[in-house]
Amino acid sequence: MRAWADDVIDTISALGFMCDLNPELDKDFFKKRHQLRQDLSSLMDRGKLFLPNEDKDKFGSEKELAFRGFRQKSLDIIFNAFTYAGKLNYESQKPNLELREDIMNCKREFVSEITIELDPEKYVSQATQELKDIIENK
Repeated sequence: MRAWADDVIDTISALGFMCDLNPELDKDFFKKRHQLRQDLSSLMDRGKLFLPNEDKDKFGSEKELAFRGFRQKSLDIIFNAFTYAGKLNYESQKPNLELREDIMNCKREFVSEITIELDPEKYVSQATQELKDIIENK
């Protein structure tokens, strides 16, 4: 899950910084945007392996099993970033500058949500205790 979350953070970061590029000067802007959308789509689906939809019996009974129910918030955030990626203008930079803050907020929200799932403070506490045990046993 940690490696997946790292990939999500990297991809949303790349999307946010892409807003700073001028499509008029970057002939590959459209391809880069397309690749980021593809990556975000894949990351959403991969995320279902860790964060399955909830309330599968309440929505989407006609859909495939992994797509029934409601996405968890972390996956909704990735979907929002995917939507912003589709709005990136590949002809003019000005509209993209206005999207940058929303995209970077997606990253902040994702990091906050995934922190709840991964609970990094637990690992710091465990590592601290293990170090104390090693020191005491010397």
